[in-house]
Amino acid sequence: MSVSQIETITQRGRTGLSAQRARRRFIVAQRKPWYLPDDLIELPGPEQMTEQKPKFSFSSFAPAIMILLVVYIYSQMNPEMNMGFLIMMPLMSMALPVGNLVSFFFQKKSYKKKLEEREQIYRQKLGKIRKELDVLVQKQRVILEREYPNLPNLIKISTGRSSRRRLWWRRSADPDFLSLRMGTSVGEPSISVTPPKSTDPKEPLTPIVIEMAGEYVEVPNLPSLIDLKEVGSVAIASKSGEAGYVMARRLIIDMLVHHSQQDVELMVLADNDAAKERWEWLKWVPHTQAILQGESNRRVAFDTVSIDKSLERLISEFNSRSDPESKRRKNRTPKKAIVVILDDSGSLRQSGDIKELAELGHEVEIYLIFAGSRHPPRECRARIDVSGREFSYIETWAGEKNNPPIKGDAEPASKLDCEKIARAMASLEVSSGKGESNLPESVRLYDLLDMPALSPEILKQ
Repeated sequence: MSVSQIETITQRGRTGLSAQRARRRFIVAQRKPWYLPDDLIELPGPEQMTEQKPKFSFSSFAPAIMILLVVYIYSQMNPEMNMGFLIMMPLMSMALPVGNLVSFFFQKKSYKKKLEEREQIYRQKLGKIRKELDVLVQKQRVILEREYPNLPNLIKISTGRSSRRRLWWRRSADPDFLSLRMGTSVGEPSISVTPPKSTDPKEPLTPIVIEMAGEYVEVPNLPSLIDLKEVGSVAIASKSGEAGYVMARRLIIDMLVHHSQQDVELMVLADNDAAKERWEWLKWVPHTQAILQGESNRRVAFDTVSIDKSLERLISEFNSRSDPESKRRKNRTPKKAIVVILDDSGSLRQSGDIKELAELGHEVEIYLIFAGSRHPPRECRARIDVSGREFSYIETWAGEKNNPPIKGDAEPASKLDCEKIARAMASLEVSSGKGESNLPESVRLYDLLDMPALSPEILKQ
């Protein structure tokens, strides 16, 4: 063994142990249960009108018209008769219907005014209810923003500028495990708003309440999530290229902040220099164990040899977890979720092994994220298309459900933000009875005894 080789081995041993010594135990706080408002609100209908709509029939003029016709015929038969007297008769008969007509116009005006007052009162009543509904919707928005925070709050949680008690507190048994925030979009409110059960189709105010109920079918500015645990694999693409990687980074740091290395293991498979530049920051996070890993357990792979070893280990893990005997075994130790980022030139993601993982990996807690605009395998179960600050998400595996795409506003995560979060986590390790750190492949006795490094000259002796 040459002197340079001995020095390299000595340095590697010291680096592994010093990295372990630098890790600080972090106690994850117990997550508190949270509930969204689930009120069922039936909007009230308008009060019934006590007055009937005024009516007027022109048939009341019939007697006067008949009298006028009789007078006309009689005057033609007796031209010498006094016409003044004959004309007075039909005019007197017209007095009552004309009076009724005048009264009808006054009643109609009064009825219209009461209708306007009734509509104003009803709108005021609905306005008060609208304020209460908006409070409930805002309460839902605040709770979701707390549980699925935006990027600035993620940075605060990870760096400790705010309370760090929320770091890693999402557990594998939680229903929102691996639910990752893409951005904000229009979403379904947790409350239910319905129009009155019984409405009069002739009621002129019915359209108002129906329109108001329709306003709460969807509400804006809610966190938009992808349930990676259900979806299993997702491809992130963009015509501009970089926008897709920005979305991928957003999903990854959301996962890193909310899930501990006890529950999630992260792997990166990238076969080109540009991809290495994009994802090298992940070596700092405890989820990859990149600083402590050995060559036989490589999770961050940037060359062909490392990728082959990582893929071999990944397929072996998939086969082990898929084994029917293993599934039937009771009280088995829960497996970590494995999330794999693939940012390759195209050949890796089209391999048969990766296609199988994209389609079936979620059944054994193995999840794939295809970064970049290169063609993902058709077995991929979801897709996110990013254009500038907007995204469109669709689940391709659920095509029979005819699910429409979800469109929203993306939250770009810069590489600087990712570096900041990764380095803040680099020295942390979950405090538990079972250590999460991988032991180094070799341990030097002089390191354990804190002896000075052995020089090549001493070894020669």
